[in-house]
Amino acid sequence: MDSREITSESDLVNEYLHQMESDKNLTTLCLSKMIEAKDKLRLEFAEETKKVKSRAQEQVHKFFEEQEKLRNEFEASRKELDSWSRNINNDHEAFHERMKQKLDDEKQKVWLI
Repeated sequence: MDSREITSESDLVNEYLHQMESDKNLTTLCLSKMIEAKDKLRLEFAEETKKVKSRAQEQVHKFFEEQEKLRNEFEASRKELDSWSRNINNDHEAFHERMKQKLDDEKQKVWLI
């Protein structure tokens, strides 16, 4: 082999090595970008998961607060209705007693006449 062939072959090997290094650099760059994108997606997923959990906890908390509020309102309404019912019963009994007394008075008048 003469020196020109060696130089030419050396140039080809150098060109091939340069191309391989360029491909390696491009692959490394692409891989780095993919890892960066994956890490970004993982972080976004973790943040979104945290937000969803937080919203769910807030909704559960609001649900229980609303349930307690409704229970209290129901209890207050029930007590009010019980009070009204007692008052109506008392009024009814008083009315009944007055009517009975009137009837007795009328009977007495009839017997006296």
